Amino acid sequence: MTNINKEKKGLKKVAVFFELVRTRLVFICGAFSAIAIFLMALLIMVDILGRYLFKSPTNIANEMSGYLLVATIFLGLAHTQKEQRHIAVTFLIDKLSEKFRKRLNIVIEIVTIIFVVWLALQTADSALIDYVNGTVSLTFVRTPLWIPRLLIPVGLCIYAVQLASEIVTQLLSPQAGTIRDENSD
Repeated sequence: MTNINKEKKGLKKVAVFFELVRTRLVFICGAFSAIAIFLMALLIMVDILGRYLFKSPTNIANEMSGYLLVATIFLGLAHTQKEQRHIAVTFLIDKLSEKFRKRLNIVIEIVTIIFVVWLALQTADSALIDYVNGTVSLTFVRTPLWIPRLLIPVGLCIYAVQLASEIVTQLLSPQAGTIRDENSD
């Protein structure tokens, strides 16, 4: 067996692992993101009803909606990437050859992973500091702030796993395209 075949076989094992982890994590995060949107809408509706019926808004709707918005955004990153729904301006990239486009996409995804992992570490540090210091919100709920802040690095790490999985998939299938066809929707 040649070295190239051994490398491809090893890469395929990595791809299978990433695929298993990625599909489960992305599904769970996408589900949590959808639930967060529903809960946010419910909280806002309850707040509106409270203002209308009792002339008094709820005291937690704004705070909890903010936390749920963070959950929606960061837990939804990986699912959005999986579905190739991030906004992309491709008018220059479309002029490149398919081979160069694929290579460029892999480089961009590697750079994105580096940035996302760096950002995850920074935000995890912030969540850890809040946990150690016992930082809580200034509202009557006194929410421990490390909880909503922890959603950011968790979502970013799962996003990085999704990106890595896509890189491995692209390396294993040289004929696969990398830029979503706008006409495929």
